[in-house]
Amino acid sequence: VAHFILNICYTITIVNTGQTAQTGVTVTNSLTGLLDDASYNGDASASTGTVTFTSPDLLWTGTLAPGATATITYSVIFGLSARWVLRLVPDVRTPRTPAASHSPPSPRR
Repeated sequence: VAHFILNICYTITIVNTGQTAQTGVTVTNSLTGLLDDASYNGDASASTGTVTFTSPDLLWTGTLAPGATATITYSVIFGLSARWVLRLVPDVRTPRTPAASHSPPSPRR
């Protein structure tokens, strides 16, 4: 049986879209769904504020000025055997835009 190690990095972005500074903000990210198959690498960092880990949660605390962004990065490691199938499905979300106006195709006769 072949064994593989897969390290996956995650990024969380927190944005203050309001008009006033937000102080003492806390954001919790549960790793429960990851830690049943992976191990946290102990490498969380934040561009601003403080990030801590108390299993199974990452906790960010900080202050954000209007329009400010905080970025949190961390990684987990999976130990895989060749008998596993790993399927990564990205969760991509984009802003909705109005559908382009168009005429339906003419029926064929």
